[in-house]
Formats: sequence, structure tokens, C-alpha cells
Amino acid sequence: NLAAQMERALDGPAKKLQLLTELIIRVDRQRISGRNVIVYAFVNKPDIVAQEIAKFENAYKQGSQIAETLRGLLTGAEAGKLRTMETNLAKWTEVSRRTFEMCHEGKPAEGSDYSQVNGRALASAIDKPKMELVDSQRVSLETAVATARAARVRGHWLSVICIGLVAIVAVFVWAAIRRVNAGLRHAVGELATGAREMSSAATQISTASQSLARIASEQAASIEDTAASAEEMSSISLK
Repeated sequence: NLAAQMERALDGPAKKLQLLTELIIRVDRQRISGRNVIVYAFVNKPDIVAQEIAKFENAYKQGSQIAETLRGLLTGAEAGKLRTMETNLAKWTEVSRRTFEMCHEGKPAEGSDYSQVNGRALASAIDKPKMELVDSQRVSLETAVATARAARVRGHWLSVICIGLVAIVAVFVWAAIRRVNAGLRHAVGELATGAREMSSAATQISTASQSLARIASEQAASIEDTAASAEEMSSISLK
């Protein structure tokens, strides 16, 4: 259905952008902890240095897990950019670990110089594919949003069209029902008229039958009178 199509259109780009954002957060945590290690090594705070190194390693571990999940969602050029980012991040992480060793040895200045010389270019190499991935995922998400909006508009117009069709069908059904009702009323009227005519005819037939019976009765009486008269006349003649 429409909701499922919109969800599928948005789910992929949104999930990739979310994972990429989480990966970038872990990389930034590594950088922050790496700088803090050098800073606290300069002021001789070994406990805090140890805490920052632990944060650094935890962020790298989490970032690797996120990158593994993200890798399964990317294809083509995007997957290549992620591999480049991971490769340079791994190299930069090793540079940072060497810097931490120098700080443990009480050489924070040397460690800082080593990080600047060997880590700066790698940090830039991490940022370039990272920003390219962010841009591409943002474009994909914007495209998915536009697709979802277009699908919603199509769904809206389809709903309007369906409602219009239902209204048209309802009008035709209503008109058909009116025609059928008119026909039924006409037929019922004709039947009622026929019934009245038949009732009138039956009344007329009954009246005629009664008249015929009366006439027959009168004729029988007349015949009897005639016969009596004839018999009387015959009797007189015989005398």
C-alpha cells in the first residue's frame, strides 16, 4: 500500500545517514580523546590520560562495529569511500597510539610533534570521504523524501478520483432506483385501476343477474296467470 511504499522509500537513506552520523560521532570522540591525552600528559595527569585513552579505544571499537553495519548497506562508489575512510582511520589510530606511548614515556612534546607530522594528513584523508558520504546520503534522503511526497500526492488524487467515482455511481444508482420506483408506482396504479374496473364490472354483472332473475320471475308469474286464464276460458267453453 501507499504507506508501505513511502516507508520503504525513506527507510534505506535514513538508516544509512543515521549510521554514518553515529560513525562520525565516534571518530570525533577519538580525536577529542587523542588531543586530551596530549594535553593531560603535558600537565602530568596520568589517571586522566588513562581515562582518555580508554575512551579513545572504546570509540574506535564502536566505530568499527557501526562501519561494518554500514558497509552492508552501501554499494559502488559509496562503499569505496567508506573503505577509504576506514583505511585512513586505522592508520591515524595507529599514529595516535604511538603518540600515547610517547606520552606514557614522559615525552608529550615529542608525541605532539609526531602526531602533527604523521596524523594531520591522515585526518584530512578521513574527512574528505566522510563529507562526500554525508553529502551523498543527504541527497539520497532528499530524493527519497521527494519520492514519498510525490507518492502521497498521487495517493491524494487517487482518493479524490475514487470518491468522485463513488459519487457518480451513487447518482446513477439513485436515478435507477427512482426509475424503478416510478415504474412500480405506475404498475401498481394500473393494477389498482384494473381492480376497480373489475369490481365495477362484477357489481354491474350482479345487478344484471338480479334484474334477469326478477324478469324471469315476473315472466313465470305472467305465464302462470295466462295459463290460469286459458284454463278458465276452456272451462267456460265446455259449459
